[in-house]
Amino acid sequence: MYVLWSHRFSFAPWFQTMSRLGTGAAIATLLFLGFVLISVCTSSKAALEGAPHVPSWDFRKIEKGLLALRDASREEAPPILRALDVRAKNTRPDIFYNPSLPQMLLKINGFSETRAVASGQKLFLHWEPSHAGGKVRNGPPAPLNWSEEQSCFTVTPFVFPAAQDADAVFFTVSLEGEENGQRQEIPFLIEAVQDNLALAQEEPWLKSLRSAQFWAKDLFLELYGTVEAGASGNAYKIAVEYNEGLQILQARDGDFLVYMSDGWAKAPLEMAAEKPLAQVIKQEQGKLFIRIWDSSGFMSGVISLTPAAPAAIASKVETEFVSPRLRNSAEVSCLLGQRRVVLKPGDWWLKEENRSWYSLKKIGEIDDFVSFKREGELFVVDSLEKNQGRSMLKGRLFDKTRQFAQMVSLPIAEGRTGGVVKQHRADTRKKAIHESTRRAPISLAKRGAEEPTP
Repeated sequence: MYVLWSHRFSFAPWFQTMSRLGTGAAIATLLFLGFVLISVCTSSKAALEGAPHVPSWDFRKIEKGLLALRDASREEAPPILRALDVRAKNTRPDIFYNPSLPQMLLKINGFSETRAVASGQKLFLHWEPSHAGGKVRNGPPAPLNWSEEQSCFTVTPFVFPAAQDADAVFFTVSLEGEENGQRQEIPFLIEAVQDNLALAQEEPWLKSLRSAQFWAKDLFLELYGTVEAGASGNAYKIAVEYNEGLQILQARDGDFLVYMSDGWAKAPLEMAAEKPLAQVIKQEQGKLFIRIWDSSGFMSGVISLTPAAPAAIASKVETEFVSPRLRNSAEVSCLLGQRRVVLKPGDWWLKEENRSWYSLKKIGEIDDFVSFKREGELFVVDSLEKNQGRSMLKGRLFDKTRQFAQMVSLPIAEGRTGGVVKQHRADTRKKAIHESTRRAPISLAKRGAEEPTP
């Protein structure tokens, strides 16, 4: 017979240890669950901030039961679901910055009235009393109509951010039974019909953009641009004609253009609310495709712009910068009209319409030219070289669109040129007298007295 001594084989310490371990595990589990719960609530709150109201359940996972997703376009759909039409859907990409704006146009079959509705807006409907079967009742086959008062039949449309571009609208129908008072929730989809909502062709904002031209090449920035400026050389140049003159916009694929009070401008979506909107899509087969929306977003379409040819160069540097002579090893002086100017490598000379040549020196002037706020023919002085014992000033003359450039070479005289300068001044004075006499009946004696002496 074996005898077990209790003081040598006591189980109490083991039970105490297991109890402590179990308590610790339970506390750790509760702490973990609490952390997960707080994380989920925080992420859910952040995801919902600023977003339009949507149903709390995922309609894409509904397959069976009372809430089975139904397609209202199918013949077996209930008559009340087939009575609604989505005449247009707002597909503007800035709609979620303004969720209170209408996102769809709804219409009831048999009625001409349409309603502009925001996502999540509850609509009340009712049936006209029907006398079918010898008794009055509300419901089919009586016609469905809008109700300005609260009713037992409501429809709520939703547009989900992930399905913004889809040609359908998600609805929930809430119907309260007349007999048992129970309310049923039925989800369904309706495809949008937009064939009859064409853009108004005579709208000024549309006419100006439809008649615009574009080009992608910027030879000036390719040759002389910095890293930052060269990057903008990849942007499209979109030339829009207004009554006030030509405006040139620079945009890339995906950029947005907003029609402001003074015309089209490149702007972020936050500034596009209730204004005509355009988005550059891509260049394909020699054309630039742009998607456009009207201010309501219910009318949209795609237009294509034709490429612009390089502008003809009218200036002749060789005959306008006259009698160049070497001033020092890095500078050349010459006559430009009635004044003597200095040319040196790195100079930019711009000739805008109805203006004479002037040098771009200030940072603001250079930035305005690079961004097409100033437009004209540009002469860039590249180098002062000596070839076979003769000095030459070389550069490039760009057209207004900066798609084409002419090489310019001016031979430099290294001796005294006083006689040539005097002869040029005399020729210029005679030409001015002749043109003034032809334009206005002013006596030559009086005109000659006003001319400056050489």
